[in-house]
Amino acid sequence: MGRATMRMNMDLSRGDVAVTGPRVAPFDVPNHAVQFYESETFLAERVTAFLMEGLDAGQPLLVIATEPHRDAFVARLASARSELDALRAEGRVVFLDASETLSTFMIGAMPDPELFRGTIRRLIEQSRRARDGVTVRAYGEMVDVLWRDANPDAAIRLEELWNEIVSDGTIALLCAYAMGGFRTDAHGSRFRDVCSTHAHVIPTERYTQLDEHARLREISVLQQRARALESELEYREELEGALRQALADRERAEAERERVLEMERAARASAEAASRLKDEFLAVLSHELRTPLNAILGWSHIANGVPEDAATVKHALTVIRRNTAVQLKVIEDLLDVSRIVTGKLRVSVSIVDLGEILSSALDTVRPAADAKRIELTLRIDDSARRTTGDPARLQQVAWNLLSNAVKFTPECGRVEVWLERAGGQRRIVVRDTGQGIAREFLPHVFERFRQEDTGTTRKHGGLGLGLSLVRYLVEAHGGTVAADSDGEGRGATFTVTLPFREPAADSVRQPAPRTKVTLRDVRVLIVDDDADTRELFAYMLTGTEATVACAASVEEALAQLSSRAFDVMISDIGMPGRDGYVLIDTVRRHVDPKVRSIHAIAVTSYAGEHYRRRAIEGGYDEYIAKPLEPGRFVATVAQLVGRPSRSASLGATAGTSDEDAC
Repeated sequence: MGRATMRMNMDLSRGDVAVTGPRVAPFDVPNHAVQFYESETFLAERVTAFLMEGLDAGQPLLVIATEPHRDAFVARLASARSELDALRAEGRVVFLDASETLSTFMIGAMPDPELFRGTIRRLIEQSRRARDGVTVRAYGEMVDVLWRDANPDAAIRLEELWNEIVSDGTIALLCAYAMGGFRTDAHGSRFRDVCSTHAHVIPTERYTQLDEHARLREISVLQQRARALESELEYREELEGALRQALADRERAEAERERVLEMERAARASAEAASRLKDEFLAVLSHELRTPLNAILGWSHIANGVPEDAATVKHALTVIRRNTAVQLKVIEDLLDVSRIVTGKLRVSVSIVDLGEILSSALDTVRPAADAKRIELTLRIDDSARRTTGDPARLQQVAWNLLSNAVKFTPECGRVEVWLERAGGQRRIVVRDTGQGIAREFLPHVFERFRQEDTGTTRKHGGLGLGLSLVRYLVEAHGGTVAADSDGEGRGATFTVTLPFREPAADSVRQPAPRTKVTLRDVRVLIVDDDADTRELFAYMLTGTEATVACAASVEEALAQLSSRAFDVMISDIGMPGRDGYVLIDTVRRHVDPKVRSIHAIAVTSYAGEHYRRRAIEGGYDEYIAKPLEPGRFVATVAQLVGRPSRSASLGATAGTSDEDAC
């Protein structure tokens, strides 16, 4: 075909394709049109005419359609153009599968804009084959595939992305939708969305194949029907609105009545439950106080009656001591609950060994377990031992859980305890083979004064306070506790999770050190973007006779390391631009062996096991979390350079500091 001028006009009123004037690649019709259709035959005819015009104009063709439609288009084009196979072999006519093409840029249920642009522009360039100025004529029904798959949002989004592509004039696109996909009123707004995303909309064959006068008559009839329907709908909406209002008023009145009744029922039930719980608690409390008191009074009278019988007196004292401890435990639990209610229960923090706490608690309950021939096992992960907390309160948690497990486990049962690490946390698990917990009671197991068995025939004593104290004390340490059971007779598992906190001297009660570390002749480089922190660290170290220089960034630090010799580098982790990880990596790969081998300490506000491990693995020799205690900070530096502590007065000679840098 010679280069010519062509105009393609898809006439809304006639529905045919008219070619006028000289033929050439660009056509004046908007580059994104949509054809609605009712029959497959009409679609095949319409698309074939569209593609034939492109062949006549010497335009490359790109068809992205379903397999049945591709076969129909190929058959019609082949019957009209014998050179179709040759054009396809040359890549000037390309047929692609709609679903397969969709799969190249769909992420989940929506098209990915970048993947779409990459796929389509690649196809356009392949079709043009470096022929600048040539417009690719394309037919696509990927949008119709999405619509049929009940994904209208993706279809509309894809039309919008097509508009971005056609805006540069490299492609003229015809889309098609089956009108059967818009058969209900609910599709109205989406139908308008489809039309609004196209520059040219072509109705179905029912209207495009009519002549001018018939079409005008049909339009007039449709307008009359539409107006009548609008009037009918307005009237119905008024009636429905009035009916809805009446029903809503009635429902509101009924709902308000039901709400008041429900509030009354709930208040009555709550009052009755509270009264019942109070009565049950007082009865249990009376029982728990009177039972050991009865033994104490009884055996004290017996001991007084037979003072010469040493064996009887010794047994009486043992019984009295044991029951006194039981009564003391009841009173302590009551006092703890009172402190919790009034907000006066305090947790004192110090360094604790969770392994020792569990071992001690296990030793405490062992006599009771041995009496019932219960097997006790303890497994400890040594890396999970050390943390900070209140030793006495954590001991109370462990004892309550273990005594509970022993109490509710029958003879020859088993109680397992283990301590392990769980990410950056410490986990304590207590599992028994006892009577278990009913599913309906599990949500209440940590509530105060709640016991599954509160009758006069209950097998086990207690006020029902132990587990509520466990929950409060664990939460006071920032942890969680959970209970689980497969049901009655199938044992129970209690899991305590405690956050790991790097023990810091300012949160631990420790005596002030009486010795002072000397760092005479030790050259220290402090790297921190915060000026106050640099000044603080410099002050701490110069007081130990160290020679201190400072850097506010990684770049400054590397410059100083290259120009001066240092024994220790103390660096922050979080700094703008390049952080402490980049610094230590650069230092450890430095060409100068003295720089490479420098002692390095990471001092950072990023506290936790994860950050400590990352710092050490990154190349630092030590890790200290902010805020830090001066004595520990200086001692760490001294330990790293192998300088022992020595007694020194507060008036010792200070070291030197680079004032400009710090």
